[in-house]
This record gives sequence, C-alpha cells and structure tokens, in this order.
Amino acid sequence: MLDVFQSLITNLIHMKIYPLFFALFLFTAFAFIPTHAQNLVEGRALKKDSLLMDLDLLEQALTEVHPGVYRYQTPESVQALFQDLRSKIYDGITEATMMKYLAQTVAQIRCGHTYVNPWNMDGRIRNRLFGGETFLPLGFSVLDDRLIVTHNASEDQNIQAGAELLAINGIPTATIMDSLYTIGKSDGNNFESIPKYLSLSDYRKRNWEAFDLYFPLFFPLHSTTFELTYQNYSAEEATTSQVKGLSKDKRAEIMEDRYGPEVLENKQWKLDIVNDQLAIMKLGTFAIWNWKDFDPKRWYAEAFGEVHEKKIPNLIVDIRGNGGGLGKPRDMLLEYLIKEELTCEDRGKVLIRCVKLPENLVPYSDTWNKLIFKGIPKVMYKPYDETWYQLREKGDCKTLKPHKNAYRGNIFILGGPSNVSATFTLLDQANKQGFATYVGETSGGNQQGINGGEYIFFYMPYSRMEVDIPLKYFAPSDPRPDTGVIPQVPISYTQRDIAKGTDPAIEYIKGHLK
Repeated sequence: MLDVFQSLITNLIHMKIYPLFFALFLFTAFAFIPTHAQNLVEGRALKKDSLLMDLDLLEQALTEVHPGVYRYQTPESVQALFQDLRSKIYDGITEATMMKYLAQTVAQIRCGHTYVNPWNMDGRIRNRLFGGETFLPLGFSVLDDRLIVTHNASEDQNIQAGAELLAINGIPTATIMDSLYTIGKSDGNNFESIPKYLSLSDYRKRNWEAFDLYFPLFFPLHSTTFELTYQNYSAEEATTSQVKGLSKDKRAEIMEDRYGPEVLENKQWKLDIVNDQLAIMKLGTFAIWNWKDFDPKRWYAEAFGEVHEKKIPNLIVDIRGNGGGLGKPRDMLLEYLIKEELTCEDRGKVLIRCVKLPENLVPYSDTWNKLIFKGIPKVMYKPYDETWYQLREKGDCKTLKPHKNAYRGNIFILGGPSNVSATFTLLDQANKQGFATYVGETSGGNQQGINGGEYIFFYMPYSRMEVDIPLKYFAPSDPRPDTGVIPQVPISYTQRDIAKGTDPAIEYIKGHLK
C-alpha cells in the first residue's frame, strides 16, 4: 500500500499539482484506507456505575432466592465470582461483552436452569446483537470436543455430513470450544450436557442455539463471510472455503428447503410400528403448552391402544433431544410404563429457599405464578432445615398408578445428555424402578437433584439483561452420586454414524431382539 502511494505522490510532483489539490487528494485517499473493522455483534455501550448497580441486584436475587446457589458453591466463592465480574466492568462496555461475562458468571452456579435465556431476553437487545447475517450456515454435533457437520445450508455443496470442522475464521475449533465451555450449562459436576448445549442442531425460526449467540461474543465478526477449514469423512486432506453468513430466518428457510419441511411442534410426537415385534414412540419435547388442538392424554390413549391391539412385544421410547418441559405429559407416560405404584416419597421432595420475593426485586422480576410476589401461604410449606423450606405439594404431586392399559412388554428408553429436566427424572425413575432398559449416553441433570419447576425471570433495570432463576429444588429422598443417570447399555454416536446416517442405538436394539 505504501509503495502505491509513494508512486502516486512522485507522479503528482512531476505533474506539478498545486498544494491545495495535493492535500485534498491525500485526504480523500487516506479516508478510504480501511481501519479496524467494526464488530458486527456489539450492541449499545453501557455505563459502569449503572452496571454495578445491576450486578448488586442480581447477586441479591441469586443469593436470596435461588434454592441451589450454595449447593456447589460457598457464600465466599459466590461473592468472589461477583467481585471478579465487577472488576471486568468499565465505562463503554458493550452489551455483547456484558452478556458474555454474565453467562460465564452464572454458569459457575452449576444449575442447568440458571442462565441468560435468549427466549426471555429483551427483544431490542436480541435484535441489536443477533439480527444480522451472523449465523453459521451449517449444523453440527459436538462429539469428543470435535465439531462434526450434520447439515449444510451454505453455497459450498462439498461440505458433507460427517465432515469435521477444523477451524472457523482461522481459529482452531479446539480453541473455540475451550472458550465456549465457560458458558456451558451444567447441573453440579455432571458436564455431559454441555457438548449437546453447544451443538448446532435446531434451525427452526423460533429457536435459539448457544453457539449462534456466543461464538461472535468470544470471536468478533468483522465480516458476514465465514472462512471454514474442514475435512470430509474419509478424505485425506482438509479444505478451506469461504461461505456467506445467514440471518436466522434465512438459514431456517434453506434448511427446510434442503432437508424437508420444518418439524411442526405437534408432530414431534409420533408412533412408528416397525414390524410385528417392535414399535418406536418418539417424544421430541414435553414443552407442549403452546400446542394447538393437542391433547396428550388422548394421544397416549390412542398410541398405547394401537400397540396393545397389535400385541407388539417390544417398545422403544425415544426421548433423545427432549430437554423436558411440563411434568404432566411425563407423568401420563409413566402411568403407561410403570409396573407398580410410584409414590411422592419415591419421587423425592421439593425444597425452596424463598417464600416471598424481597420487595426491592419485584419491579425487575416476572413469573407466571405471582404467588411468590405476595408470599406463599404457610399452609403450603413447612421448615425443613436452616437453608430450605419443604413444599406441601399435594396438588402437584400424586401417587402414580399403572394405567389400566399399561404396556406389559419389553421397554427400552433411548436417552442422553439433552435429558436435563422432566426427561431426566423419567430416566432416573426407569433406572430406580426397573421398568425399562436405558440405552444411550449418560443423561444431563444430576442424581443429587435439579432446580426448576417455577422461575423468576430477572431483568436487570439498566442493562435489561435477563437471567432465569429457578425457585424449586427437586431433592432425592436418599444420598445420590454427583452425576447424571448412567445407561444400562452405553452407546455413543460417532463421526461415522453421522456420515453414514446410521442410528447405533436403534440398530443395537434391533440386533438384540434378533
């Protein structure tokens, strides 16, 4: 660049250009020299003093309301976490940087239901940060910290399912994963759910994936083009390709066009009669509160009625990818699977730390059950110890009895790291009660109990950043290990399975039945 300008200046001198025009030329020329490119995901600049007041309120909300804040941390370590966060705050910090720091801090609580929730985020912040063409045009699964491509919405059709992403924008994927792991959600010291959390696997317009949100926060984007280094399965050499970033909606449209119509919410439940020996019941989610014209009680009755009528001796219940949702559809399913009564004592106890939200936090909190704002009536709880109260949840917890049309054949449940909430408890009961064989990978969640059920959606008044804070701790009735639910038949996906389109868990069961 300097050589070019030296040549231009020499020519101008020989041409006897007058000083005024010479100065104007230099001003114009240097104005077009590229400066440091702007980060595409940045947002507003925030003020230090206001952010510090936000953090004071968030720390109060977590330490006075969250039922599990001190289960894997001490009061001193939580205080140190917030002191460290405060030390990173300065005038002019952007919304993007604040979101990253906040996610890293709350991840240390080690509660899979405590996080910066993109669904509850202020829509204006979401649009400022994630409204552009900053979405990677691929889908991938994280297997052993390697990014294995599953879907391709880019213009490079050479990127195949099963390819390993080696670098993005020149950054090795190992470096990327080291950074993103710091915001990964986990319950206790069970980190099995983090690779699934960081996988890019749901492209629906309404969904938000952690990788889409946090990759540009850790590794700023200065262009809407991604440079990808990848190696197709069984290929001898890696390839580097330039692909265009997409908006969230555009990626969804291309994925739908290339891989079939978008999976409608109320089509995530389906029954497949494979043959006269095997049926597969796929339950993609228990978050069914917005489903229209869908009655889970009727669906179960018809599905199990068909299996019963056809006398199918083996049933696979596939809940892989089902992160939970409502407890009622899980309990309805349990009634068709259990062989004996399942009492509330068998299902543990529900503990809370806060029976009335502090008055100063109410203006910044939202929830679907406003009872916590007024104060939970004393008839609904009793003292448990110095930390918790125990809820008397007779209305919410009832003894489950086997349904009159309960399934009596062999049951296999397919599960894994996505099972962190209502589906975690389903796997836990299957292993404890022995009514099914658990096939797959270690679940998310934690056998020492998980937090959830009801929430405070806490909006910090200045930054408007939001953090989900659960109100209930579902504690086991006996001492349990600090781990997820361990499958009786452990089976993991491999790069080859993705490349070849095989399902090792289903194939194992089919082979076992032969």
